[in-house]
Amino acid sequence: MLKPNFLDYDKKYDILYIGFGDRSNSFGDEADTDFTIMRDFATNKIVGLIVWGFGSKYKNNTLPAWPKEIEIDPKSDIVSQIDL
Repeated sequence: MLKPNFLDYDKKYDILYIGFGDRSNSFGDEADTDFTIMRDFATNKIVGLIVWGFGSKYKNNTLPAWPKEIEIDPKSDIVSQIDL
């Protein structure tokens, strides 16, 4: 299971960036309207997520389910570390 090693929240645009490793050789898979899943070009493994509207979805309790490979508790792993 993947745990985040990088978080950055853009409060102005309500976008959360989550990293799980080296994202330098990655591409964005926009198959879902709530996430952009960043994948490694060589392995296709998830290396990051961009969560659109994170703050508003968290406050309204409407966050979508994370991809199955990702183990994140929004409250303890994210909200406790960002200025929401």
